[in-house]
Amino acid sequence: MQIIFGDDKVKIQSYISNSKNKFDKSLIYEFQGLSKSELDVKDLLSSNALFDDRDKLVIVKVEQADKSRIVDFIKQTEVLVNKTTLLFVLSYKLDAATTKILPKEVEIIKFEEKFDSQSFDICDCLFIRNDKKSAISKLLNIREDDATVFMFASLAQTYVRNILSIKLKNESSTKISPFFKSKLQNSKLEISSLKKILEDIYKLEFDMKSNSYKSKLQVLQDFMIYSF
Repeated sequence: MQIIFGDDKVKIQSYISNSKNKFDKSLIYEFQGLSKSELDVKDLLSSNALFDDRDKLVIVKVEQADKSRIVDFIKQTEVLVNKTTLLFVLSYKLDAATTKILPKEVEIIKFEEKFDSQSFDICDCLFIRNDKKSAISKLLNIREDDATVFMFASLAQTYVRNILSIKLKNESSTKISPFFKSKLQNSKLEISSLKKILEDIYKLEFDMKSNSYKSKLQVLQDFMIYSF
């Protein structure tokens, strides 16, 4: 019996896919939420050994609304598991207090994204200091498969939108965290430049997903060269 959770959705999905690959498709059962599937899961587990003694995979995706019921549910189903891999996929973070009262037999697996400071450093260079040379230099020190490559466009959009909100003094600027706002308000870019850059970021997102003849690093470098 396993519980998996965390903010790294890619690794979680990969783990689920790898688990599925170990079983015949006819022996994989997936349930969405405890409130809708509790009885079905229990029925499946309790009748498991009666009709088929082959190993099965049962995946239960636990929603935030079911958070208070997960421990009791696991304790009830623990005694029913027979030739079954029972995998709970949580849509929320499993806290320490809940972890302590889970049965010792439950294996807890956490997938967390690593903090990517490089993306923030590059965004600071581009959108606050308007320092294209330093940004490109930092980009050349990362690999094609680094997290920076995949999260840059989304973070860049956040930077530019917030800087525009601050410069335009609209209502959205009041919702920016004080620390982030104190940094963004030092941006050397003009409003007209920011609007053009925002359009270029939308194009960058499209190119990152569809460009097949250039590496993603090259696409990012082109963006930095021609948008500033």
